[in-house]
Amino acid sequence: MPTGIYARYPKSPKERFLAKITKTKTCWLWKESKGRYAHFRLFGKPVRINRAAYILFIGPIPEGYEVCHTCDNTKCVRPSHLFLGTHLDNMVDMVNKSRAVGHVGENNPNAKLSKEDIIVIRTLLNIGKKPRHILPLFAISRTQLGRIRTSESWKFI
Repeated sequence: MPTGIYARYPKSPKERFLAKITKTKTCWLWKESKGRYAHFRLFGKPVRINRAAYILFIGPIPEGYEVCHTCDNTKCVRPSHLFLGTHLDNMVDMVNKSRAVGHVGENNPNAKLSKEDIIVIRTLLNIGKKPRHILPLFAISRTQLGRIRTSESWKFI
């Protein structure tokens, strides 16, 4: 009778992992979860699927490194499509592959303001209007207003 972690899961972690993927001609697709960043229970802890695949099929992940995809498919867990990099490496890869284009300003799906709103907000601030008068007009937080004021947000306008 298995003991410890294997008492609950009679199969090895690699066998359990492989049972949750569909292999295509190019990618190994995770089929268990519909979320963008699915998790797999590995050694008693939930681990993102790309990290779990790397650990199971390639080896340990050094601290401070991310598991990146050559195929840019977050559902892909094919070991040959995974590589290690720092967060900066991952962001540079994203820009080089044009995955970051179009998510600036109004094109960001989470944007609540338009370019025109930013111009009005900055104009009101420049003529001395108080934040308490501006905030209700745009339904933004004081923090966001500060970021707009200092061009930490919407710096291209």
